[in-house]
Amino acid sequence: RNYTISEIQDALKDHLELNIDDEAIKLLHVSPPVLCVDNFLTPGECREIQRIMLDDDDDSSEAAVRVNSKTFANAVSKRTSTSWFCYYKRVPKLLAKMEERFGLIVNHMEEPQVVRYETGQEFNWHYDQVPTSLLNNGGQRLATFLVYLNDVESGGGTMFRDLQDAHGNVLTVQPVQGRALLFFPAFRDGTPDERTLHQGEKVVDGEKHIVQVWIHEKPYTAILPPNNRQSSVDIASARRELLNYDN
Repeated sequence: RNYTISEIQDALKDHLELNIDDEAIKLLHVSPPVLCVDNFLTPGECREIQRIMLDDDDDSSEAAVRVNSKTFANAVSKRTSTSWFCYYKRVPKLLAKMEERFGLIVNHMEEPQVVRYETGQEFNWHYDQVPTSLLNNGGQRLATFLVYLNDVESGGGTMFRDLQDAHGNVLTVQPVQGRALLFFPAFRDGTPDERTLHQGEKVVDGEKHIVQVWIHEKPYTAILPPNNRQSSVDIASARRELLNYDN
């Protein structure tokens, strides 16, 4: 069913406060809330972000930092993807849209990550919550925001083990280019919500590319790349560019 904006806002009452007034935003699951919006990024905007992966050997001051299977030190999940931690200023349109359409606060955002899953790669069941020992930087992660940058031929869905779709199946969001997914690994007070256990299922054919950003309770200080700052991105200019493009 299609939920009204007021129903979506009610579903979010115990989670991160958002400005939801866009009928294109769909509620896939009520409690815990899982949101989705198609065509959040245009194909051209997806390709711009994908270039970050291609430019990782660049010696410029904007080069992303590439890491293999980055997880928290105490994580036990299997992750076989490759990630690039990039500068906020490399993804201005993404951040401007996150702020404009959801009311997400840029200085609460972790450094954006571009992730590539090749055929046979996966990230099995895990939580997105921050370990207690790391809560001194921004507090708990209240939201996970990701956008699929390409279509995937087979596999690669984002699956929530303990949640069901309207047909009683495990809730699975398929990768479609430009589709955004938003869910909440913790409640508004920072208490982790263990119902959000999820996985990036194995890519059966092709590759899956995503960009993901986590949103914290409080202002967050980026760790990678060096001297990465939310203030470096010109949100106002990105908004004007998006407005001119839409018109």
